Amino acid sequence: MAKEKGLYRDAGLDVTLRPYTQTTRPVDDVLSGDADYSIASSSLLIDRLKGRPVVALAAILQSSPETLLALKKSPIKSIEDIRGRRIMTNRGRQNSYSYQALLSSKGISLSDVTLLPHSFDIEDLISGKTDLMVTDLSTDPYLLREKGIETIEFTSKDHGFDLYSDILFTTEEEIDSHPQRARLFLEASIHGWEYAFEHLDESVELILKKYNAQNRSRESLLFEAKALKRLAYDHNDRLGDITKERIRDIYTIYKVLGLSDAPMEGLDGLIYPASFKTSLQLTAKEKKFLRTHKIQAISTKRWAPFNYNIDSKGAKSSLSGISYDFWMEIVKNADMMMELNHADSWEDVLTAIEDKKADISLGAAITNEREEYAIFSKPYDTFDNVIATRSSVGYIKNLSALNGKRVAVGHGYTIEHELRKHYPKIEILPVDSTHDAIKALEEEKVFAVVGLLPVLSHTIHTSGYTDLKISGTTEFDFNIRLMLRDDYPELLSIVNKAIDMITKEEREAIFNRHMTIHYKSKVDYELIGQIFLVFTLIVALLFFRQRYLKRHNLELLRLSMTDKLTQLYNRSKLDESLLQQTRLYHRYQRDFSVLMIDIDHFKKINDTYGHLAGDRVLIQMSTALKVNLRLTDILGRWGGEEFMIICPETDEEGALRLAESLRNIIRDADFQGIGRLTCSFGVSTFHGDDDIISIIQRGDDALYEAKGAGRDQVIFR
Repeated sequence: MAKEKGLYRDAGLDVTLRPYTQTTRPVDDVLSGDADYSIASSSLLIDRLKGRPVVALAAILQSSPETLLALKKSPIKSIEDIRGRRIMTNRGRQNSYSYQALLSSKGISLSDVTLLPHSFDIEDLISGKTDLMVTDLSTDPYLLREKGIETIEFTSKDHGFDLYSDILFTTEEEIDSHPQRARLFLEASIHGWEYAFEHLDESVELILKKYNAQNRSRESLLFEAKALKRLAYDHNDRLGDITKERIRDIYTIYKVLGLSDAPMEGLDGLIYPASFKTSLQLTAKEKKFLRTHKIQAISTKRWAPFNYNIDSKGAKSSLSGISYDFWMEIVKNADMMMELNHADSWEDVLTAIEDKKADISLGAAITNEREEYAIFSKPYDTFDNVIATRSSVGYIKNLSALNGKRVAVGHGYTIEHELRKHYPKIEILPVDSTHDAIKALEEEKVFAVVGLLPVLSHTIHTSGYTDLKISGTTEFDFNIRLMLRDDYPELLSIVNKAIDMITKEEREAIFNRHMTIHYKSKVDYELIGQIFLVFTLIVALLFFRQRYLKRHNLELLRLSMTDKLTQLYNRSKLDESLLQQTRLYHRYQRDFSVLMIDIDHFKKINDTYGHLAGDRVLIQMSTALKVNLRLTDILGRWGGEEFMIICPETDEEGALRLAESLRNIIRDADFQGIGRLTCSFGVSTFHGDDDIISIIQRGDDALYEAKGAGRDQVIFR
């Protein structure tokens, strides 16, 4: 679509597309100069570790579509059943490592199976010439379904090995010799993919007309397009994202598989520099706004580590801090004209925005009063409000313990409004800054200070107060946003887009520069040293007892069964548990039930509070479910915001009772930074004529019936 819609041409590039064939070797072709750019899988990491100077520009697919495909009627029901079977694969295929990870996670090596040359003909699977076929989830399963043939798929993502795919790459020489061309090619390619995913029907029609070398049907191409779109946006809303964290995880998998002994430092330089990120996609109205407006930003100078002035020999110098650095990233991403002004107090910042003497402030939270004259960006992070006291005060469980006591808070800060609203018995002393609040605490003018954890910790640490500490937490989080004058909606849209462009690496670098979390407590360091010494000796003994291969196989097994975010079982482990419960039923007639759980309006949470807040909701939801189950119940993340609970020895009545209990617990819980949430439940109980697919399908149907009935419901089918 980048070529057909003229995106390459508009960038001044003359691009020729060459079709991929069975003899194509993308890395060899690019390194030899036969091509300038190409597409590869995560095996590009292996090439880089071997010293080949490849550079990954963008991962179009955030999860690999590769799957091991078998017929449902075959005796293969789990990965363990693959031992001794025939697998049709192309040894030179760039994606070939993901299925090796699946097999290795169950202790199956390539010597335990028979590898056949790939014919790329699904008739060989149908006729029994092979037991399994390495293929793409987006193609052959649909073609078989068209023939009325049901399949079973074993995908790397569902079994804990989440690999990038369709990685657009080039060479170091291309970037060094033609940096402008590399940047323009990447931008046009990403925009082409974005256009294709936003116009699936148009893209399919174009393929049918000009690029349909495989003689695919319109329906199969549309199925593939939808599948690829899901994989492309699987982890976030930014197409093509590559992170060091994901690269490190993939490296670990490859190292465990024995595919490379090279140190991870060999991957330095693999990811295309962040300074060459794709530009913002702005509307004509937004571009005009930036051309015609010099943005007047305003900030206080006494809010470390978010904003603070750096003094040099008594003279004022530049502003620094978390909010300032985020703002400068936004300015850079949007190529914005900007002037930064300083205010003496937070009240002055609010007045400047209300009077429209300033256009934007660098850090704020939403309140009803401020929404009367201001609009707010999406949050760029969330922080805890905590309680600081003198070291002689013990642990403070909650804010109610401060009733009747004098507490210092920043005047006009969000936390002041929350305390006055929810804790009227607390005697509040408003002060101009956190520094003034901490000083009042040191001088024993107040019993406690309530404020943001990084601000209080930074102030205590840098002010040299040795007898103060963080003594407790509060239920109030601070979603930090940019606050804008309410007649600049174009600026709000620009800022939100610029926030989305800030990478994880850039965020981490900002926090590492400014976060100094300091907790004052009485610690027996001699005892800690003794414990640490004993612990170190135990770890060393265990380390030398375990053989290298066994240790890494255990790590691979852990990766294969655990969801990284929530630390619950993943889909692979749930499938395995369902199979085990099915076998127990058929042997001993032991009932079991399945609960499918979906968080209501989860997309709205991500859109309103940001993906970091969404992740925190998933983690807190996981904990809420886990602590209210029996030890025998099996809890896992089914995918996205959906969870599954497998309940052994549980009939319909027991499953419904558990679902109702969990529904009420979740509805009454207070989710950090979000408030109240609800979940919809689909419940099903295993019958004698059921299989794994049918019980899941009934539970899934019940779940969507519950959502259609208004959500926050339990439906049994």
